Amino acid sequence: MQQNPPVPLYYPLNTLKAIGEDIWIVDGGLINMDMKIGKLPFSTRMTIVRLENSDLWCHSPIAPDEELLAQIDALGTVRHLVSPNMIHYAYIVDWKKLYPQATAWASPKVTERAKAQRISVTFDKKLTDTASAEWVGQIEQLIFQGSRVMSEVVFFHRASRTLILADLIGRTTTRLSMANLGTSAKYAFRQIATSCAFFAYLIDISKLTVVLFFALYSNCTFYTGSFILFDMLFQGM
Repeated sequence: MQQNPPVPLYYPLNTLKAIGEDIWIVDGGLINMDMKIGKLPFSTRMTIVRLENSDLWCHSPIAPDEELLAQIDALGTVRHLVSPNMIHYAYIVDWKKLYPQATAWASPKVTERAKAQRISVTFDKKLTDTASAEWVGQIEQLIFQGSRVMSEVVFFHRASRTLILADLIGRTTTRLSMANLGTSAKYAFRQIATSCAFFAYLIDISKLTVVLFFALYSNCTFYTGSFILFDMLFQGM
C-alpha cells in the first residue's frame, strides 16, 4: 500500500464494489493530469453496469489490472467503454486493445482534448442527449451543458436508481500531518482552486435543477465517478 499518497485513495483498489443491483464501482490508483502549468495527481474510479443481456457498460475506465479484469470477465462481456467528459478518457485506448469488440463512446470535445494532450485514442460513436439503443430503458442520459470549461454526459441507472457523474460534483478531503504538510497543502489548494473554477463557470442552472429534481424525486443514490455523494451529503439523513 502506498504511504502518504498526495491525494486520498479509496482502498481496496482494483476490486469490484457492489453499490446496487447490477452496478459496481472500482477505485483505482492515481493519474497525473496535465494542467499546462504542471501535472496534478487525481484519484480514479470507474463504474460498471451489467445490462439485461449481460453486456458490461464501463463508465470512465481506470488503468487495467490483471486481477480486476478477471473479476470483470466473470460478470459478463465488456461491450461499452464510456468517456463521460473530455478529461475522462486516458485508459480507454488500453481497454480497447484488451476488448476490441467493445464500442468506445466519445463525450463532447474529448477527441480534441486527446489530440491536444497527444494521446492517441479512437472512438467508435458519440454520446448524445438520447440513450443509445444498446441501453435504452436501462440507462438514461443527457449532456449537461452551460459551463465555459466543460460539458459532461450524465447517466441515470434505472434498476438501482443511481445517478452517475464524473466531475460535476466532488468531495474535498485533506489529511494534514507534519510528515505530509507540504503535499496536503498543495492538495488543498488544488481542491479549492478546482471547486472555485467550477462555481465561477457555473453551469446551466435550469438543467442542474432538472437533474437534481429528477434524482431526488426518484429517491436515487447519488454517485460520482470520483466520489460517492451519499457519504458526503446524505449520511445520517
